[in-house]
Amino acid sequence: MIFFPTRKKWNGDCPHDNPDVCLPPREAWTGGPQNRWSQMRKMKKGDFFSLHIGKPRVISRVEARTEDVRYPLRYKVDIQEDYNSPWVVVGEYGGPIDVPLNPPRKLVAIRFMITEPRVKGPHGRPVSWCIYDLLLTGKGIFGKFKRVIPEE
Repeated sequence: MIFFPTRKKWNGDCPHDNPDVCLPPREAWTGGPQNRWSQMRKMKKGDFFSLHIGKPRVISRVEARTEDVRYPLRYKVDIQEDYNSPWVVVGEYGGPIDVPLNPPRKLVAIRFMITEPRVKGPHGRPVSWCIYDLLLTGKGIFGKFKRVIPEE
């Protein structure tokens, strides 16, 4: 199995309105709804979550697993090829965060920014943005695309 790129070198960023309330970004890829990243408040337009994978890699798909409907109605995706380059818009999407990058793109960071927040969940209560796992499909050995597998 290919651990590409290793999650141990991943880092994240999000708005820190109140650091005592926003959970650490690292919680977004520890896997499982018990360990998750959440802003712990209502979604707002302009809120973002960015993932930094440590060094540039060729990625063909990014998926953020969320609880129920705890994702924005619409979001913009930006990528950074390296830490010295500007953010480049890939596109705007709706629904669960599952973005194919066609053609595959070299990137070191990817950012999801809310363009239309989900105001209420199915029970009529406000919902916060929540991610419990991030999956990347990237070019591995011999140029074949493989999904990142969480380390044991």
